[in-house]
Amino acid sequence: MKKSDIFNKLKKDKRVLAVIGIGILGMLLLLMSETKASEKNVKDNDAMPYGTEAEKALERRLENLLSEVGGVGRVKVMVTLDGTWESIYAKDSETKDGSEKEEYVTVKENGKNTGLKIRSVRPDIKGVGVSCEGADSAAVRENITSLICAALGIPSNRVYVAKAVGKTK
Repeated sequence: MKKSDIFNKLKKDKRVLAVIGIGILGMLLLLMSETKASEKNVKDNDAMPYGTEAEKALERRLENLLSEVGGVGRVKVMVTLDGTWESIYAKDSETKDGSEKEEYVTVKENGKNTGLKIRSVRPDIKGVGVSCEGADSAAVRENITSLICAALGIPSNRVYVAKAVGKTK
């Protein structure tokens, strides 16, 4: 079947053309609603680390903690997060005549209106990789895994400890 035959059939059958038009209109509405929803988010003005900065800050803290554990030696840590910090803001909802209106609660801070933050939620931790000199000992690996699991509140299957190899200079 040729392209011209398909277009001729579409011109004749208005129902198929209407269904295609409604589908395209639906997709456009979905795209527009997503951009408007992201515009409505209140920005977080805190100096909280995001993305890779949050990972690096957590890695430094873990390296400092693990370097204090006996038998670990030189240590490097890599943390992978699932997303970024999320801020939850207060909302005020009002129901009038069966319809609900919802808006963010704002407070005046330093002459500017900002959202009233209820709490910040840290991103989930996907995994932690540790490379250290003392990892040839099963007891040291177990201590590292237990310490990371307790400190971060993650299961042990998200932690891997490997023996660091000496670098030649």
